[in-house]
Amino acid sequence: MEENKVKFSPKLRAILKPEVYFEHCFGIIRQFEPIAIRFRAFWPQDAYLKDVPLHASQIEVNHTEDYTDFEMFVRPTYDLKQELLWHRDKLTILSPESFRQDMIQVLRATLSGYETGESYAIDE
Repeated sequence: MEENKVKFSPKLRAILKPEVYFEHCFGIIRQFEPIAIRFRAFWPQDAYLKDVPLHASQIEVNHTEDYTDFEMFVRPTYDLKQELLWHRDKLTILSPESFRQDMIQVLRATLSGYETGESYAIDE
């Protein structure tokens, strides 16, 4: 059995450490390059997200009486989008514009499905 073992270079072993490989991931999907995502959470969801951040990179960038703006550096994966949508109308994406438009497309497809009973599923 020893002859069947694959030997990784020290560089590859360093990359394959879970804390390195999954850095900037939300969950276990490692897809796309990480981006800075700025989002606004409205009261009372902003208080919740201060106590339970979506990602380790999440920081608060602005706070008012009615909402808090956060930013995180993360891969924009399907499971991240699901988590953001879980917060419903208490959260909105501010930037980048391309990710904001992706989320709007998902919301429009969802609304169309609710209105017609048909599938408007988006392949990701």
